[in-house]
Amino acid sequence: MPVSNQMSAGTNKAAKFVAANPLAPLADPFSGMGDDEKELHKAVSNSVQTRLETAMQELQQKHRDGTNEIDDGERAPTGAAYRELHRRQQFMAREEKKQHAELEERQRREENRKVGELKEHMRRMKFQRNDGDEGGNENE
Repeated sequence: MPVSNQMSAGTNKAAKFVAANPLAPLADPFSGMGDDEKELHKAVSNSVQTRLETAMQELQQKHRDGTNEIDDGERAPTGAAYRELHRRQQFMAREEKKQHAELEERQRREENRKVGELKEHMRRMKFQRNDGDEGGNENE
């Protein structure tokens, strides 16, 4: 049998799997780093944390003072701005639908008027022709 340089953890199947803690990187985020990398990582982490704390304090102060910015359409609207935009869009859609219905109604009335005029014209022509036929029969 060939000799293997691999270290065997055991002969059974379960021995091949190493028990690992999935939360270990969170518990020790600096494992596997050199001293320089650890210092850099700590400096970046501290900088990020400081910025987050400062931003949170500024937001809290703005809300406390009532100077927080109101949502509007120019700056990523949220909440009330979305509702206002939606309300305007619905209003415009209703107005457009109303105008379309009025236009169709006007067109329908115009068409009915033309049909009525045409019927009246045909009736008059028939009446004139009947009058002409009757008058011609009397002369004969």
